[in-house]
Order: sequence, then structure tokens, then C-alpha cells
Amino acid sequence: DTACSTTQWISDSLLTCAVGGRFTVGGGPGVGTNLPVMAEVGTQEGTLQKPFGYFPPTVTALSSPNSPANGDKTIVIYGSSIGTHDYTPVGTVGTTDCKVTQWQSDSSVRCVTAAATTFLAGQN
Repeated sequence: DTACSTTQWISDSLLTCAVGGRFTVGGGPGVGTNLPVMAEVGTQEGTLQKPFGYFPPTVTALSSPNSPANGDKTIVIYGSSIGTHDYTPVGTVGTTDCKVTQWQSDSSVRCVTAAATTFLAGQN
């Protein structure tokens, strides 16, 4: 569960919530889909199931479009909605996971490429 970092009452039927602050392993601010939203007023609460989700990550560019067949080339994968914290992302090239994926920011991760597989070799 992620609490609002700030909540503002607007009217009898409207609250605003800024998401941020604490997070738990496997989730947190900016991660997830089909998330329930709950409002608590005094001792009463109401929950709406599956109304909210964050945008999934998108890839927009690479620092280099090629790697040697034996891999071990570090590339930067650029995009958006990668995560506001290090949620242990996994980069892939074709169907092969990067040997190492290192989160840098919400807009980039570093990937150390693996050796080419039969699938990848057929694409060159």
C-alpha cells in the first residue's frame, strides 16, 4: 500500500492525492496496474477496486544499435516510466536478458549485452 504524500479536500465528492514517499519491495510509487483506491474519512473508508494504473515502461532509444556477437557491450536503454526508484528492472535484447541491468533513472537503464543466441544471430 502506498499512502498519499499529501491529501487535499476539495468538496464533499472530491479529494486530491499526491503519490510519493514510502514503498515496499516489488511495488511502490509509480509502479503497478489495476490498483485499488481507498479514501478514509474518520473511521469510515471506501474502496474502488481496479480503477488506477501507472503507464508501463516504454523504450525510445539506445545508446548503440549494435553489439559484438560475444556480448559484454554496455548500452544505455532510454525511455520513460522506467521507475522512480530501482525496482530491479530487467533489460532484454530479442528474447535474451541482459547479463546485467542497472537502473539509472525513470528514463534510462544500463544493459550489459549477452552473447548472441541463434534467435539473435538470425536477425543480423
